[in-house]
Amino acid sequence: MNQNKTKYVGIAVIIIMTVISYFPIFQADFVGFDDPEYVTQNDWVKAGLTWEGVKWAFTTVYSANWHPLTWLSHMLDCEIYGMNASGHHISNVLLHIANSVLLFLIFFQITQEFYKCLAMGVLFAMHPLHIESVAWVAERKDVLSTFFGLWCILAYYRYIQRFEKKYYYLMIVGLCLSLMSKSMLVTMPFLLIILDVWPLKRTDHMRFKDKWPLFIPVMISCMITCFAQFKGQSINSLSVVSISDRVLNAFISSVTYIYKTIWPHKLSFLYPYPEQLNVWLAFLCLIVLVVICMVGIRVFSNMPFLLTGFMWFLVSLIPVIGIVQIGTQSMADRYTYVPHIGLFWAIIWSISHLFNKKRHHQVLVFVLCFVIIGLGCKTYSQIQYWKNGETLFRQAIKHTKNNYIAHNNLGACLTNPMESLKHFNQSIQINPGYIIGHINKGNCLFSMGKIKEAALVYQSILKNAPYHTQANMALAELYYHQNQLKQALQCYHHALKNADNCFPIYYRIAQIFQESGKWIEAQYFYSHALQLNPLSSETHYAYGTLLISRNQIKKAISHVKRALELDPDDTKAHNSLSELYARNGQMDKAFYHISIARKLAPENSTILKNFQTIQNKRKNNHADTTNK
Repeated sequence: MNQNKTKYVGIAVIIIMTVISYFPIFQADFVGFDDPEYVTQNDWVKAGLTWEGVKWAFTTVYSANWHPLTWLSHMLDCEIYGMNASGHHISNVLLHIANSVLLFLIFFQITQEFYKCLAMGVLFAMHPLHIESVAWVAERKDVLSTFFGLWCILAYYRYIQRFEKKYYYLMIVGLCLSLMSKSMLVTMPFLLIILDVWPLKRTDHMRFKDKWPLFIPVMISCMITCFAQFKGQSINSLSVVSISDRVLNAFISSVTYIYKTIWPHKLSFLYPYPEQLNVWLAFLCLIVLVVICMVGIRVFSNMPFLLTGFMWFLVSLIPVIGIVQIGTQSMADRYTYVPHIGLFWAIIWSISHLFNKKRHHQVLVFVLCFVIIGLGCKTYSQIQYWKNGETLFRQAIKHTKNNYIAHNNLGACLTNPMESLKHFNQSIQINPGYIIGHINKGNCLFSMGKIKEAALVYQSILKNAPYHTQANMALAELYYHQNQLKQALQCYHHALKNADNCFPIYYRIAQIFQESGKWIEAQYFYSHALQLNPLSSETHYAYGTLLISRNQIKKAISHVKRALELDPDDTKAHNSLSELYARNGQMDKAFYHISIARKLAPENSTILKNFQTIQNKRKNNHADTTNK
């Protein structure tokens, strides 16, 4: 079999095995953790690809990140699939397949060792630790960033073959695109140096000088990321997690990643930070890491792939190892997506070298097939938990201890308020300082009609944090539904003080002023809300109804039409627009929109009445025209 045919066979094997392993994800829903922020409740993304959305993607640090290409990819998915979760999952799986194939092709071009490269590609495609990066729609940034990172490596390999500048520029572009998807590969210059040692075996004097320009996008990305994380208040201070705990956890999590690579069990979407770290365990893990490095150095002349692969693993983990602690997790499966590349090549090439005699080949093939089948079955089984938020959070509670975030998230996605309340209470019991858990408990009590109890929960938060945005918004909603509009306004104004996103607050303030008959104030806040988020169909519709009250019909029509452009299935907007056109005597347009409204809500009595009225007026107009 010639090289091209061999290559295509490898690609086909990777694609088929990945699709089989990930097949259950095509029936999965979004999950209630980050997916709402990234897709399902994000007006900019839901609107699809728009000029306003593109501008927002490049200028926002929403969700404490700057990753414009990730936002654009989500917008493209919404443009193609709408809110069909299966489509979004398909895009993630396609990118994962592309990454696995690229990895296989890059190493096959460099080493010309088909079976080892195929094993590497298949392991990368099917390993259960990669499920989080693929099955989680909000983790699009992982697979997208790696895709461009691998193109950067491929361009670098092409560059050093003939030192053609076009490939060097493509390498820089690839790195920039990767960093604009997620700032994971800020270690790329060092990773390329590792590749120079093995498998590229580059020894020319330019090998270090070539890397210097890459530090420019890396430094820019680091500065933007730090700004975004600080603005989003995502970086934990040393008072929350001490530097000693961070170092100890780095040792433990590094070895745990290796352990879970070999034996992937008790997986969870989130591993909470332990209350107290085991110093002796951390010391033992440090010894393990040092021993692996020393063995790699000792056998380097015969097995350079062991040390270089392990160094890739450690170096690529640096941005997510927790020295700069972001979030509440001690580790995360998704953090192994890039580091596994080095670990896989270290394992595969080392085992092949140790058992390189012909009589061992059949045994190695059998063991490898057994391992791959086992990993594929584990992946297929694990993906079942990503069916929806409830299955995912229940698994996390089962496989981890004191997971207050999983309890809170499970409570938020359950439909039974009593069961939800139980999980919110468990979340608060584990971590009494978890404000989101308290707020959700208050929301649950409010939904159960326990108004006083809910108000007490919100007020207890505000005693210690009087300008907490979400607590003030929750209390304001309670006052609003109790028709205590003055108190609601006061809470919304307090919420504005520390708000990262003022849009929903401006919108609610505008609604209160509109209901109070203060139309000028309402118009002021609606216009400010639309300046912050011009892609909110709900706000355009509400502003349109206000303009109708002020008899600004042309302006009202433009805003209701815009609401329908953003949400074509908005029944209320179709009904209102039909009334506006009828008022202007444009009966054909009025009939068109009221017909759609009737189709969307065939049992709505108001719409049926309007349909009859407009239909009669339209017939009369046509009759008058015929008589003339």
